[in-house]
Amino acid sequence: MYICEKCGSLRPEKETPEHLVFERRPKRYPFRAKAQRGKNGERKDDPGGEGWEIVKEGLVCPPCANT
Repeated sequence: MYICEKCGSLRPEKETPEHLVFERRPKRYPFRAKAQRGKNGERKDDPGGEGWEIVKEGLVCPPCANT
């Protein structure tokens, strides 16, 4: 049993909850020299870049996940 974090209802035991992202923010990853290892053991640079970072996520019931 769990409580849905979106609608607040108590859900049955055998119902599987789903993860839902409520909030996210942009994130910039810096360049890192010699941060990754290649197949032959040589070091490679990690170029960095931009992406998204999860700020808040929760467990919700399937009906709330579909809306």
